[in-house]
Parts: sequence; C-alpha cells; structure tokens
Amino acid sequence: MRRGLLILVIAACSNAAPTPTPTPTPTPSRPPGVTDALVAVADRMVATLDKLATGLEAAKLDCQAGTAAIGALESERKAVYDEAQKFGDTDRDPAVKAWFAATYVGKINAAYDRTKGIATACAQDAAFMAALNGFALFPQQ
Repeated sequence: MRRGLLILVIAACSNAAPTPTPTPTPTPSRPPGVTDALVAVADRMVATLDKLATGLEAAKLDCQAGTAAIGALESERKAVYDEAQKFGDTDRDPAVKAWFAATYVGKINAAYDRTKGIATACAQDAAFMAALNGFALFPQQ
C-alpha cells in the first residue's frame, strides 16, 4: 500500500496544469484487499493535505507564513507518515489500485492545485522549499 499511495500522489502531483473539477463518478465497490484501516489512513492523508492547502492559501504569497503553516502540521504529518508505514504492498492487486485511484486522486489533485500559487511564488525561497519538500506523507520504498 505504501507504494500504491506514493504512486497515486506522484501521479497527482506531477500534473503541471491545474486539474479541472472532476465530474463525480461512481466509486467502484471496495475490493477485499481494501481494509477499513487502510481507508482510514488514506483519509487521514487526504485530510492532512487539505489542511496543508488551507494553511498555504491563508499565507497568500508570503513565503515565511507558508513555511510556518507547513511547520505547524509537522506532528500531524509525522503521525500519518508513521501510520502509513504499517501497510505493506497491498497495491499489487489491480482492483485495489483502481479503487484507490477512483476514490482519492481527485481529492489529492484538488488539494495540490490549491498550493500551486504559493509554491510557484516561493520556489526560490530555500526555507519554504525545504519545508515543502520535507512534507512527506507517503513512505518511500
């Protein structure tokens, strides 16, 4: 699952153009490999990303305020990261991957799109970029 969530986020975050608001599509029925615990950690990841986006929007284009907003979420970020590490590679099942993509990619893209303004404005601010690049929710393999 760690790899699967990472793949979903990398795919979502690598989209350079703003993502239009998706038309809601029915989520496929949840496959057996998607446990309640797995859904709970994925929901926490999305909620934390949403809080990050809200904090960065509030900072406007102020890099110092953006850096502070990222830092304010560090303990929550670390807790979600630690929880995500408990899951193995549950994404090997194509049905699991499809379910997570249908359920979470739109939400991840929406949060990410809200951070683009300040991320662009502060791209040359070393402290801001270090904080933003350190905001890992998904364990690397």
